[in-house]
Amino acid sequence: MVEAVPGNNEQLDKDWVAIILTARQMGLSIADIRKLLRDFQAQSDPEWPLHVNSEA
Repeated sequence: MVEAVPGNNEQLDKDWVAIILTARQMGLSIADIRKLLRDFQAQSDPEWPLHVNSEA
């Protein structure tokens, strides 16, 4: 997904937790969040398998 800068993993983890919590507060289900993260990964990484986008 995102290349972590050495020594910055803790902040990266906090950022992802904040994103996920915000999505939950907006009413998204865990399945919806997983799909969004997979879609983001597929857009960011050309090596990511395309079939992942269709999974819920």
